[in-house]
Amino acid sequence: MRKLAHAARLALLTLLLLVAAPLAEAQEAQPVLEATTPTVRAGERAYFVGRGFVRNERLSAWVTTSDQRVLDIGFAKAYGDEGRVELSYRVRGDAISGRWALTLYGEVSQTPVVAFFEVIGRSPANSKPPIAVEPPAGPPGTRFKFFASGYDEDEDVSHWFTAPDGTLIAFPEANEASKDGEVYFEWMAPATAQAGVWVVTVQGKRSNVARGISFEIR
Repeated sequence: MRKLAHAARLALLTLLLLVAAPLAEAQEAQPVLEATTPTVRAGERAYFVGRGFVRNERLSAWVTTSDQRVLDIGFAKAYGDEGRVELSYRVRGDAISGRWALTLYGEVSQTPVVAFFEVIGRSPANSKPPIAVEPPAGPPGTRFKFFASGYDEDEDVSHWFTAPDGTLIAFPEANEASKDGEVYFEWMAPATAQAGVWVVTVQGKRSNVARGISFEIR
């Protein structure tokens, strides 16, 4: 359950950060994070430097790709009075071109910071949208249909729901991705489902690729 809560937090924070990105760029705040290699080619390594974190605090780290895949890349640590952190991430050789983001979240400061960088890779022109839900909103009792992609071939993929109040609803059984790395599943919202925005997190057990799909119960 602790692992589910961590992945759900990544999905929720990613959704919030993507919405708030223009404001974050307009107003500099502490701590800060920057990409020292603002443009990289697929297969190359991107480098980042941050400062202003709490000394010795552990930082969760994840990458959001241009097609909104959320990749958990582990942890970093802040050092010295400056709360400095240095880390790198190797972009996969088959990466899609576009604007990517690295996010750090301090476990003590509880402050997420984002650094954007450009990846030069394969064209996304023929790529399917990475996530979908139908319908996007409905009353309790609605049968929602979900789609997510970007997983390994035939990979076991787990999913869980985060209710508007933060409650997690986990499902022990796993779906299996298709040979194209796609997953489809359905869920009928119970009659007692809370009103508000829900998020279903879909995570590959081997690739660790996680996607957050938001929908609304009215």
